Amino acid sequence: MIELSPQAAIMAYLCIAIAVMLVLWLTQHFKTRQKTIITTEKKLITCEYCNSPYLAKIEKNISECPKCHSLNQGVRS
Repeated sequence: MIELSPQAAIMAYLCIAIAVMLVLWLTQHFKTRQKTIITTEKKLITCEYCNSPYLAKIEKNISECPKCHSLNQGVRS
């Protein structure tokens, strides 16, 4: 039978717990790291009616305000 002092048992328990936490952290880190964010080019438009700013796709000439749902022309100088 293996003799184990209380200090060695506590040390072994802590080392195993830290190792498990490290493995869980590394797996979650690499799992979320594989996700890539694909962004589309957008422009900042201010609504002509409610003056709230929002992002709209560059290709669209007319966009809808998400706050008041009015249509705005996207070309700004």
